[in-house]
Amino acid sequence: MNTISNLKQSIDIVELIGNYTSLKKVGNSFKANPNPLRDEKTASLSVYPNTQRYYDFGSGEGGDIIDFIKSVEKLQSIKEAIYFLQKKYSIRDTQRKYQPKVYDTELIKKKDDDQLIKNLTYKANGYLKSNPIGINRWSYNNDLSNVEVAPYLRRLFESSYIPIDDISRARYLFNYIIGYDNYFDCSVIIIRDTQGRVVDIVKYRPHREGYSNLPKYLYTKSIKKPHNSYLYPLEIKVEKLIDEHNYVIIGEGLKNIINAYIKGIPYISIESVSNIKPQLIEYILELNTRGIHMIGAFDGDSAGERAYKKISSYIPMDNLFTFNSGIDFTIDLRYRENI
Repeated sequence: MNTISNLKQSIDIVELIGNYTSLKKVGNSFKANPNPLRDEKTASLSVYPNTQRYYDFGSGEGGDIIDFIKSVEKLQSIKEAIYFLQKKYSIRDTQRKYQPKVYDTELIKKKDDDQLIKNLTYKANGYLKSNPIGINRWSYNNDLSNVEVAPYLRRLFESSYIPIDDISRARYLFNYIIGYDNYFDCSVIIIRDTQGRVVDIVKYRPHREGYSNLPKYLYTKSIKKPHNSYLYPLEIKVEKLIDEHNYVIIGEGLKNIINAYIKGIPYISIESVSNIKPQLIEYILELNTRGIHMIGAFDGDSAGERAYKKISSYIPMDNLFTFNSGIDFTIDLRYRENI
């Protein structure tokens, strides 16, 4: 019996795809949510146990277990997909008779969180390796007009970034934090917990022709979260900087926290008033009891003012910028550095 037939008779497609996402039973098929093959707003990938095939109504792609594993694992050939499945399921070229499964639940849940983190790590490594910039083309020149910066990085920094003066920080950012998503032509921010495990991937200012009104952030999330989600995406580094400097700047946005790290400045990043949760307040109060000095760097607009007022009602602090000035932390840094 040939290898492909053996694999198809040995591996159930619902069980296989259930390793990568949650499946909800709808009639005689299952709906995948989220779609493990691509980012989307609504579930459009269906799995058919009777035919042992899947179909993605959003992309028009479908197939059997080999097609799925080739696509989801980003493999280059059918041969690689076959080898992957043989190794994963310890299947040799011996005949096995496929027995249709009886599904006794309407929801097939994802594998445990260790599997989710493993899948996120695989994706993160792919994003980081495909990063088309690399540290050698990052700006060390104060003249931005002569700097080669990919459009996706310009969107990440909104053209307001600080030239790196520490090669180790540049290497960390481009090998550990900042990658690139080809599908949405945007930066991705790799988020890890205190053990260095990938727990989230943020796609920042995604763009794709034919898509309109994409949200500012697209997330791929695991179940577990770092305990200090407001230190995203540089939790470990920021904790260390806070201890070293005995002060912390509290402000908004991925752009600002990455620029702060470039300059070795301890910075707690929140995105909006809605992100000011009890855990954040508890952490700031704990820092205050340790004698850490708090400095506000909320954007000089109405949203920044609302966030500042909520935080300062718990911990009084001065803000660096006048509200309605339009100035934020990175713009101020550029001004102070004469950049």
